[in-house]
Amino acid sequence: MKREVCAALLLTVVITGTVVNAVFIRSLSDQIAACSETVRRYALSDEWESAASCAETALQIWKKHEKYLTVVLPKLTTDEAERVLFELYREVSTRKAPDVIWDAGRVQAVFSDIAALEELRIESIL
Repeated sequence: MKREVCAALLLTVVITGTVVNAVFIRSLSDQIAACSETVRRYALSDEWESAASCAETALQIWKKHEKYLTVVLPKLTTDEAERVLFELYREVSTRKAPDVIWDAGRVQAVFSDIAALEELRIESIL
């Protein structure tokens, strides 16, 4: 009887951890994607100081959680995410709206892929 209870508790902990991780990564991805969308809007209206501030916010969010994300996500994924965030930040300083808009779209695509990677689906379990 003790073994079954221990197994049930362990399963509950694993499932809870998986759900919490998926929710956290979805939330983080949504925050960064929202920042990049805001950067895009500011670039369209030539508000470069605000765009730089939002790009920096996205980088700060990434840096705050980078160690955790490198543990739970594939290395290529985290490398790509970091690269597109830094490119967006760099492009804002050039004040070239088409390039900023392009990079903001890439940030949104990468973080959308990250959120999809961590979605709880039967295919990802089997």
